[in-house]
Amino acid sequence: MNRKEFRVLIKYCFLKGKNAVKAKTWLDAE
Repeated sequence: MNRKEFRVLIKYCFLKGKNAVKAKTWLDAE
């Protein structure tokens, strides 16, 4: 997965709200 796709995925998860914690976990894992 390239960086642009990753950022879009994180943005989408943050917009969803309930998935923000999961998105942060992915960020920390990256």
